[in-house]
Amino acid sequence: MEAIFAGISAFVECVIGIVKLFFCGFVNLGRSALDANLDKAQRRRTALVACLQIGASLAAVAGAIGLFSFLDYQAGKKSRMRLATDRVVNTWADKLDSQLDADGRYVREAKQLADVDAWGRPLVLTYIDEPWGETLVVRSSGLDQQLDTPDDITAERSNLIGQDVAKNAAKHVTKSVTQKLHKLMRREVDED
Repeated sequence: MEAIFAGISAFVECVIGIVKLFFCGFVNLGRSALDANLDKAQRRRTALVACLQIGASLAAVAGAIGLFSFLDYQAGKKSRMRLATDRVVNTWADKLDSQLDADGRYVREAKQLADVDAWGRPLVLTYIDEPWGETLVVRSSGLDQQLDTPDDITAERSNLIGQDVAKNAAKHVTKSVTQKLHKLMRREVDED
């Protein structure tokens, strides 16, 4: 948070400096034109300094606009790369989710897919066996090139295996929730 305030403070100071430089240039330009005590050479020097001040302030403004445009372009580029990778990851997840063997389980592919993310790195595929079925995860390591970090781009698909498993899982969840509710109600009654 302090870094943000420091950055804002530096930006404001820079803007104030540019504005001062710009107006000082106009003041000097006006002074050189109106001051009768200055000879011709002094008026030219003062006018030249004023023009340089005005030009420097305009160049600083142009530089700031260019810098912000560049930073905005970079942020947009990262966003476009994330979106492109998200599309590729979800396309693969959908494709693999539709490939089931005769037992209704996923057809297992290699751990690295043939496709790459927007940064040119291979996509990683993981299968997770669950009591109720299985889950497939297609993952890109994202911009930082490290797997299992917050910037990873993932798509998960789950496959329930058999109706009996699904029914038993639903019964188990219902029973577990009911037991927890009964415990909570008993605590509230005991506290009263």
